Amino acid sequence: PERVKKIIKTLNSINLNIFLENLKKEKENEVVIIDSFGKMDQYFNISDVVIFGGSFINKGGHNPIEAARYKCVIITGNKIFNWKNIYKDMHDEKACIILDEPGDTVNIINKLIDDKDYMNELKLNELKFSNKIFFKEEELINIINNNLE
Repeated sequence: PERVKKIIKTLNSINLNIFLENLKKEKENEVVIIDSFGKMDQYFNISDVVIFGGSFINKGGHNPIEAARYKCVIITGNKIFNWKNIYKDMHDEKACIILDEPGDTVNIINKLIDDKDYMNELKLNELKFSNKIFFKEEELINIINNNLE
């Protein structure tokens, strides 16, 4: 939300029809900017593809598990220092796409549109990955409690 004005300026410079989600106006748009917190789930639920833009710059990536639970194809940049272990495991299991350059996004989107089997394979791999048990809660609580004593 704090970067909305800058994002609008950038998108306007390339003549995209944008819409601020918070304004609640229904119309045809090429890009919807979600300019408030707590709404990602409703958009993951209706999306086939999610691009985590902060991962193409030194902002870090977004938690990929949220989108994976909704079977969204995840496209991310390689600057994912804050979720590095999760993205590595996902990439190894063909459950996300990690790009070096944001410009490669167009080619990947076109491939996903043209190859529905590839898109569906990624979606299923992501859902499977998101359903893993990443840690046993009781064991973690015991470890924490033992170290606090």
